[in-house]
Amino acid sequence: MAAKKKASAARAAPQKSKKKKSRAGRIVAVILLTVLLAAVGCGIYYAIETNGFTHFEYVEYNGRRLGTAERGVKLARGKNVFEIKSMKPAAGAGKYTVRIQANSEAKFTFQADGNPQSFAHVGEVTEYFGIEISEDRFEVNIPSDYSVSSVLSEKYGGETVTLPDELPKDTDFWIMSVGLSDGKNILIYFGVSDKPTISINPPHIIF
Repeated sequence: MAAKKKASAARAAPQKSKKKKSRAGRIVAVILLTVLLAAVGCGIYYAIETNGFTHFEYVEYNGRRLGTAERGVKLARGKNVFEIKSMKPAAGAGKYTVRIQANSEAKFTFQADGNPQSFAHVGEVTEYFGIEISEDRFEVNIPSDYSVSSVLSEKYGGETVTLPDELPKDTDFWIMSVGLSDGKNILIYFGVSDKPTISINPPHIIF
């Protein structure tokens, strides 16, 4: 009888060992599959963001990377520094362009020397903002006496500009377009405040 029990126990031991090995094998397989999927996902994301693994650049303001269409940015009067960053720091930033135009979403009319004008059709106003470009950064210099009317007055050759009593609320009046060397175009919708801020989601959070 004792011999039968020993034989039964001997047969059971290899079966338990096989089950443990099988369970361990499944766990390892799941881990490897998870890692593989994560790697593939990262590769796809990087390929999309870098237009197929080309030189990848982005714009940073106040220590924060800006998206391709950043809204709610408030620049300060005075100097505002934007940095051009690269995923390949050794390569440095490539050639880029910066221009500023009126935001056509701000739909209102004003008068320039008595002649009615549409803000949506104002177009480019880059010269007013005193942009200085260097290799890996650019500065936007906003005069201390900045106002929407002062920008428009310069745009219209010094003419007297009269704005409506109420301007559109919660609207970024200007759009800065930064064309990067990797083909990406960054749009920065902005206004001017006493201190630089960037709105993030949810929109009531500002830093």
